Amino acid sequence: MEDTTQKTLPNQSMEEPSTTKSIAAVERPPPSR
Repeated sequence: MEDTTQKTLPNQSMEEPSTTKSIAAVERPPPSR
């Protein structure tokens, strides 16, 4: 789950995990919601 986010934005994912979660949700909404 985190591997895919890091590949999309390795720079932001390391600096701000919150931003990566926002992008990941827009590209692939979590099954939880």
